[in-house]
Amino acid sequence: MSDKRITWGLGVVIITLFIIFFLTQNYGYDRGNHIENTMIDFQQAVEQDNWEKANKLLQDFNGIWKSVKYLVSLNNGEQDFSDMTNSIESLKGAVQIRDASTAVQMSRLIAAHWKNFRKVVPEP
Repeated sequence: MSDKRITWGLGVVIITLFIIFFLTQNYGYDRGNHIENTMIDFQQAVEQDNWEKANKLLQDFNGIWKSVKYLVSLNNGEQDFSDMTNSIESLKGAVQIRDASTAVQMSRLIAAHWKNFRKVVPEP
């Protein structure tokens, strides 16, 4: 009888932990699509050669990223997280030297990474 209780108890604990994790992920993963919208606005600013606005949008993005990056690292592979971090650093460099081509390319890459991160089971 006690073995059955332990089994059921552990099952309930594990299911509860999964529910808490996925609820946290759902609320923590940019519920209003701020990252995707920021990257779209960023691309438009770069295409219009408005580097001041692009720099402000990049700062906004960094604030959002800092609040969710640890949760992203829990649910995604190390390589995916590293690719995202490298893309962000490349984007910062592109804005600094005002390289429109690289800035648009990196912002699209960041948006693609983000869409993948938001999936329950991210693609490899």
